[in-house]
Amino acid sequence: MLATSATDVSGTLTTGQTIKKETIDDFIDNPNKYGLVVTEITDIFYGIETKKKKDVLKLKSSISSNSKKINVKCNYDVNVKSGEITIPFVIGIDTPSRNSLSALTEENPKVFVVTWKESDEAIRYGTILKTDKDIGIWVGAYSNIRLLTP
Repeated sequence: MLATSATDVSGTLTTGQTIKKETIDDFIDNPNKYGLVVTEITDIFYGIETKKKKDVLKLKSSISSNSKKINVKCNYDVNVKSGEITIPFVIGIDTPSRNSLSALTEENPKVFVVTWKESDEAIRYGTILKTDKDIGIWVGAYSNIRLLTP
């Protein structure tokens, strides 16, 4: 699988390049290699429900067809400071669409936020969704920057 957002040689994520599935996997497994901080956020999107005495993974009811955004707490590190920041993710831009998220429940989805340094005072972020069969990355190329306020 190829993604539309990628990493260049220096480790900065950019738009319009393509990368291999193994590289996106490496973002999760070796984030320091790319200057990334990874935060798993699967529990924000998915939960276990018991149906007919069987546990089933379902998209949480808080992610409805009317949901436009979801607030996500994620970690960051810009060398001079690190911490946690809450970012409003737009469903369908910063993440897959609600229907796509729901359709993936049988594929054992895991959702991660990756953040990386833009400057000493700003970070960029993206979402990686990994299933048993595939992996993808979502980045709002024109909106994925956050200033770090004191």
